[in-house]
Amino acid sequence: MMHSFLALIILVQLFPNPEVLVKVDNLPTSEAKVLLENGIEVWEHNNRFSLIVCTQDKIPANYKTQILDNNPRKNSYFIIQPLEPIDYTQYTEFIQLLWVDKELAIVKATGVRPKGIKFRAEIKKVRNKPIIINLNRPELPSGTRQNPLIEEMIANIDSAMMFNYTKRLQDFRTRNNYNDSIISAAAYVFNEFTQSGLDLVYYSESGTDPWGNQFLADNIVGIKYGETDSALIVCAHLDATAGDPYNPENFAPGADDNASGCAGVLAAAKVMAPYDFHRELRFICFVGEELGLYGSAQYADSCAGAGSHIVGVYNMDMICHRDQGNVEDLDADDNLHTPSGFLSDTLIHFGGIYVPALPIIERHLTGGSSDHASFQNAGYPAILTIDDASIGANPYIHSPGDTIGPSANDFILATNSAKAVVATVAELAGILGGGIGEENRIPLSFIITPTIVKGSFDITIKPFGSSSVTVSLFDITGREVLSLFNGRVTKTLRLKCPLSGSLAGGVYFIAIRSSDEKIGAVKKVVFVK
Repeated sequence: MMHSFLALIILVQLFPNPEVLVKVDNLPTSEAKVLLENGIEVWEHNNRFSLIVCTQDKIPANYKTQILDNNPRKNSYFIIQPLEPIDYTQYTEFIQLLWVDKELAIVKATGVRPKGIKFRAEIKKVRNKPIIINLNRPELPSGTRQNPLIEEMIANIDSAMMFNYTKRLQDFRTRNNYNDSIISAAAYVFNEFTQSGLDLVYYSESGTDPWGNQFLADNIVGIKYGETDSALIVCAHLDATAGDPYNPENFAPGADDNASGCAGVLAAAKVMAPYDFHRELRFICFVGEELGLYGSAQYADSCAGAGSHIVGVYNMDMICHRDQGNVEDLDADDNLHTPSGFLSDTLIHFGGIYVPALPIIERHLTGGSSDHASFQNAGYPAILTIDDASIGANPYIHSPGDTIGPSANDFILATNSAKAVVATVAELAGILGGGIGEENRIPLSFIITPTIVKGSFDITIKPFGSSSVTVSLFDITGREVLSLFNGRVTKTLRLKCPLSGSLAGGVYFIAIRSSDEKIGAVKKVVFVK
């Protein structure tokens, strides 16, 4: 008996129950959440299938399942959504086909870096760790009247602005992740964020590619601080490809995909920076998207690890193409395992209020091959805004033909799309000084740019009518240290305020008040010596 028991132990040690990668069809989100709670890792979850990692004895019953691979933790997997038919037998040196149908394929990387790949496809790397399923839906505003401040804000976005941003990014000729040109494009975005007057602009680590190489460029992040640490994100991917994303293409203009989306982010930063909000705003251009969402995955996972409170993410990816004869509209793509649907609802709601000429359609896509998916997998609500989510809707993307004219051909659509996103985010962020549904609200008293100051800062004062106003600088003890203005403001007034050399670095307050004491406001500014 003892010999049999020892033999059994040896047999178990020699032939352990290995983990497997399993495709589970039509797994409800509630069941996926139960699997996670019971220690079974769900690496991918969409409206068609889930990918889970478990031992064979833990494979869920009552669902159609297929074992795709053994010992998955050491491997890299990708979901491929073809833009045109692909003969996968041509690429067996680089990828092993695990599953395929007419719409999608699941492949395993062999470890050999691809060279000369010329298929047009959207690529999403499967997350080699559990997704986070969060079904908590926050309470958000749902007013039905326009806020004049937001009307004023989005009026500053026009077709010329969107065209100029898109053309400048296209004119780098390539923004391929392995070409030095992406470094220059990232620097351009960094400088535009800085000139917009955001409170903080920095490069955020973008991670490494499938072969362990550091990306040439990092994600570019611009922050507008709010009164709380809860944040909304407006983002797009900066990188581009002409069909060979894993090699340094010399010409990948990426006008619609995705200079147009970056133009929307740059426009949002420019027009929103002068205003104040209850929530923090983050404007981000990611790299590594065309390789499988690497830059956004790095950022989203770091946010989840730090416990960042992100209320929602609006990702703009291709917002400037319309086929002749098609209706000019915007698609909003959400997902099942996060409460992202409310972001589509708010975009449709507030877009209808502020940009009624733009129809917005809610979609539920399977591939998830854009940066919003990285946030969804990290448990954050996120949606994709795109000119047309149908596969092949723009025949020029991922090709040298993705240029202004044939591909990026509708800057009215791009402008209205950016306006709808900005208006929605401004409502959700809680713009200070105004509100939908309130009468006789005092307008935003004044705007400071930047709020972290080294050298000088600007104050923009809105009109107050016949009353005279005073603007003063106070230290943290409440002592007035500088008088900045005294007089009537009958039209928008802009003051250039140099930082006095006699003032110590630290926190100060700028107060504005009218002579009849009907209007008053105080804002914080930080002096850095």
